[in-house]
Amino acid sequence: MIGKQVDLLRTFVPTPLDQLSSLMIDKEDILTRALPFKKGDSVSPAQQAYYLPRGILHFSEDATVFQKLMVDAGVDLAGYNASVIFRTKDQVSAWRMQSAWMKAHRKGYTELKPPSGSPEIECVKKKAEPNESAIRAADGRFQCAIAYGRYMAEVASDQQLDLNQKAAAQLALLVKNP
Repeated sequence: MIGKQVDLLRTFVPTPLDQLSSLMIDKEDILTRALPFKKGDSVSPAQQAYYLPRGILHFSEDATVFQKLMVDAGVDLAGYNASVIFRTKDQVSAWRMQSAWMKAHRKGYTELKPPSGSPEIECVKKKAEPNESAIRAADGRFQCAIAYGRYMAEVASDQQLDLNQKAAAQLALLVKNP
């Protein structure tokens, strides 16, 4: 992995300072399809951004598995906000990516009933691990994958009610912004 990063750094051309203001903030409106952060949320500079496939891999729990998911689905763009959204090559690929996401979350997770029984939403609950701190166990404990159109989105929360609200809101955003 480091060898690939070194090769990419060799070809990197920095943006001149006088052109920083012309950089694209939301490529092809990918972030308009992702949940916004709530007022008062702590947001890192890496969030509220769009990424090409190799960039979004830095945020995955298992880059090898997730890279395969993205390649198989033809992901060409991702947005990272209060949810993470992936643009796949077509609707079938979005559903396949959601299914593969669920399979990747079999170990260490239990399946949850999605909010309002929506077929577009699949959810899991992370199992607590022995000797895991309470903070670590709660971080993203509940997760959902939402597939609609050519998009697949992920939402997470440490509370199930909050997760259900996020999943429903994410689906609504995708329905309104196909």
